[in-house]
Amino acid sequence: APAFFPVYQSVGYQGTTSHWTAVTITTPRRRPPITTTNPTIRFAQFPHDTKQLQSLHQRFSEQQQFVGCIARSTDYWNQYLRHELDGQLWVWTTTPDKSVNQIRGWLALRSRGPGQWQVSDWGCDSETTTPRHVWETLCPVALEMSQPTTSDHEERIHDNEPIRLTIPTFLWKELVSSKQQPQLEEEASS
Repeated sequence: APAFFPVYQSVGYQGTTSHWTAVTITTPRRRPPITTTNPTIRFAQFPHDTKQLQSLHQRFSEQQQFVGCIARSTDYWNQYLRHELDGQLWVWTTTPDKSVNQIRGWLALRSRGPGQWQVSDWGCDSETTTPRHVWETLCPVALEMSQPTTSDHEERIHDNEPIRLTIPTFLWKELVSSKQQPQLEEEASS
């Protein structure tokens, strides 16, 4: 937030411009609900997932994608992000067994109004998978499960309406540069 710029600048950080792309999801979003038979996508659990998320963020964001971004300590994950992203941070794991699972990627979505979402955090284990694979695995489930429900049958509201999703432009470019185009339509870039 711009109000924090002076605080960061006082200790030597400089702000950078971030670029975002708005896309519309045009494919059906119906996915199986998260149950015991489909447990590999779930909400992040703190402090259980902290060390893996911190390590993955360090490799993916701090060393590969965004050299110079703010380093996230385990305290930062546990004391700040667990509250900031509560109920929004999805992880994709290799197994349902929480004692041995490996996180392959994470995605946090923030609502920007009815049918509008923004990626607020994202990353992957680039040693075991690709950003595109993580995106295609996590995004449909996170969007489906983030939609409001009706009280009668727990059905998702507006299942057939398009969703406007704002994602970092670097991620959009990576997704469209892979061999098969994602099933998204670009609305605007900034």
